[in-house]
Amino acid sequence: LTDGSVSWASLSPSLAKFGKEVLKHRDAARKAAIEAMQEASAAESLLQCLSTYSELSSSVKEDNPQPAIDQFLNLHASLNNTRLIADSLSKTIPVGSSPDHEESPSEEALNVTSDRRKQAASWVHAALATNLSSFTVFSKQATSSLIPASTPAQNVKTIPGNQPILVLENSSKNTLTKTQAKPRQTVSSKIVMPGTPRRLVNGLVAVQKPQAPPPKEWVRGDGLDEAVDLAEMLQVESQAWFLEFVERFLDADVDASALSDNGQIAGMLTQLKSVNDWLDEIVSSKDEEETSHISPEIIDRIRKKIYEYLLTHVESAAAALGGGPQSSLTTETKARR
Repeated sequence: LTDGSVSWASLSPSLAKFGKEVLKHRDAARKAAIEAMQEASAAESLLQCLSTYSELSSSVKEDNPQPAIDQFLNLHASLNNTRLIADSLSKTIPVGSSPDHEESPSEEALNVTSDRRKQAASWVHAALATNLSSFTVFSKQATSSLIPASTPAQNVKTIPGNQPILVLENSSKNTLTKTQAKPRQTVSSKIVMPGTPRRLVNGLVAVQKPQAPPPKEWVRGDGLDEAVDLAEMLQVESQAWFLEFVERFLDADVDASALSDNGQIAGMLTQLKSVNDWLDEIVSSKDEEETSHISPEIIDRIRKKIYEYLLTHVESAAAALGGGPQSSLTTETKARR
């Protein structure tokens, strides 16, 4: 960025004075943009988790639980990361212009915030260095081919290892074109006040829709506590929903032999093992707030049903797989019993 490259001594005193003032203003604006980007990114990640849970809970099929289990475990990992980021920001970024903060942030919170700040700073730096150049987002497949961002999201999600790639465009020419093509209001145009009815040709009267309220003005740190609360509420509700879903599936006793191929059978048993590992993770968690809403009785009951399901179906699955790796799962299951 332009700072040390300016030779202030070669400029007139008036230019140097105003130039240094503009430089201070740019640095202040850049700092605010970095903080705002961190908060907006955390909020967006949380909203994505909320959207994923809404879609998952409304479209799940109990007769085909494998996709739901994979999606929830991915959601659980994303939500844990998002909650950690939001909580760290709430403990390190004060509300408003006050530099003071009530809590003393932990070392983990400081490290998380430091990493996020560096990432946000690199984005802001790139925006300033390229003069807000427009860009196109592509998705890179494992085969190194590119898919435009306009590709439907459900297709992109199924591509393993896809990563976003940003391609900068020459914005100066586009900006000039847009400026020249800007429509001008004709002399005969009439100004219609908000809420004023507009009469149609056939004599009917249509009332204009009221204007949407302006977006809330951003204040540093304001809303982070709400984000942390939402993350905790979403974690509690999603875990409760998933436990009920797994228990209903186990009670329904969908036979593993009904699955179409060996891959589905192995996948089902592996997923149940992953669910059991997830239960172990909850029990062994040192965060008391995370485990307080799930009683040990519920966890033990579901874990017992998982073991019973595995013992009931693992022999037929192992036979279908030709005595493959599921034998170790049988040994571990019996050992737990």
